[in-house]
Parts: sequence; C-alpha cells; structure tokens
Amino acid sequence: MIDKNKVPKELIAILEANFKGRTDEINVPDPVFEAMKGEFINYDLENKVLVNRFPILKEQLNPYGNMQGE
Repeated sequence: MIDKNKVPKELIAILEANFKGRTDEINVPDPVFEAMKGEFINYDLENKVLVNRFPILKEQLNPYGNMQGE
C-alpha cells in the first residue's frame, strides 16, 4: 500500500503506473524507511532523482557517539 500522505504526488503516479493496480502488494514507504524516520524531500520527474532525508538517531550511534559504519 502506498501511504499517499508521505509519498510525493509525482512519485505516487509513477508507482501506480509501474505496479498497474497491484500497489497493495508493496509498502511505500517501506518498514525500514519508517524505522529510520526517513522523509521524502523531493522527486525531480525530469531527472528522475528522489531526495530523502534520514536523521542520525541516538540508537544508531556507536560507543564513540559516531554513526555506525562510519
């Protein structure tokens, strides 16, 4: 299911066209996007660029206070 309150309108149209009536088979945003507190910022239809934002959460920090994996 596409959460139309969270997904940019331009992206909704593309997802609906690509999934041809099967949008109930997908989750957008997906569970990991939600868990990471992701946010859609912009979708540039002409250049096909999707911009998202992910905050660095306290639970993602290592013992030194850095983002895990850095």
